[in-house]
Amino acid sequence: MQPLIFILLFGLVQGILLVLFFIHKKLHRSAYIFLLLYLGTMLLQITLKVMSKIWLMENWPVFYLFSHWLPLLYGPLIFLFVKHLLLPGTVGYKVSTHFILPLAVMILLVIAEAGALPRPAAMVFFNPGFRLFVLTVSATAYHMAAFYILKKYKKSIAEYFTTNIMLQLRWIKQFIVVSVISSLTVIAALFLLYMVYPRGHEYRYAFIILSVCIYWFSYTALTRPVVFSVIKGHATDETEKDILIPSLKIFRPNKKYANSTLSEEDALQLCASLQQLMREKKLYLHAELTIAQLSEQLRCSKHHLSQVVNDKLQQSYNDYINHLR
Repeated sequence: MQPLIFILLFGLVQGILLVLFFIHKKLHRSAYIFLLLYLGTMLLQITLKVMSKIWLMENWPVFYLFSHWLPLLYGPLIFLFVKHLLLPGTVGYKVSTHFILPLAVMILLVIAEAGALPRPAAMVFFNPGFRLFVLTVSATAYHMAAFYILKKYKKSIAEYFTTNIMLQLRWIKQFIVVSVISSLTVIAALFLLYMVYPRGHEYRYAFIILSVCIYWFSYTALTRPVVFSVIKGHATDETEKDILIPSLKIFRPNKKYANSTLSEEDALQLCASLQQLMREKKLYLHAELTIAQLSEQLRCSKHHLSQVVNDKLQQSYNDYINHLR
């Protein structure tokens, strides 16, 4: 078993470095928080496989039993990652509904450890076939839902694809495939280890797939760092289009346009025209839209348009476009 321990330890160390790398890039401030939690779940599963099983059963029995249910977290986390990456919106209380089942499992384990779980319920809950069914259905359903969101997003902005977006979407598809394979592999290994215990130690080698996944993440981060950036898109649901995300505004005396020939009345008219154009034609969905192209649409100078965005909307051009997206 020594080779297995070394491989898992290498994956554990690499995973910790990868998480620190993502935190350093400040990806924890976006949808990538769910990716960090996904990696954290992998690291926890590896750690529990490296630690002594007997020690865990004697000191942390509930935590040890919950380790057999850890794959319940992979599905919700990858679903939430894909959803909030492609369909940006606020991360509200509804996110917690995806973790009701893992929480319920933990509560039942605590009750069972205290000896308060009725025998009929315990016979079903601790049945390995029941656990296999629940884990498999959860992982399959959530990964299919992630695929659906990806497909829906690609269809909705097909005409606005850029090279970077294509790379990101291709990586997300690969991530979902890798995730569902690794999740189902771990689920099968946990089932087989339980069924043939104390024999079947060879099934523990299936957990190497977790280290492989971590090194795949690391390889992607080094060779294609562009895939780990926030995708700018648009809401596909009518209710999501009305979500207003307040932007950071810095107020300071503005002398940049002191000599501008644009009057206050013209500036207000241009601002209104700009906002009407964005509402009606949604030009912000064009990934390569420049301020020069936008000024042509409005039949004004680029300098005046920049002045209006800075003074009237209190944003830079890039911040304004990204806010609309």
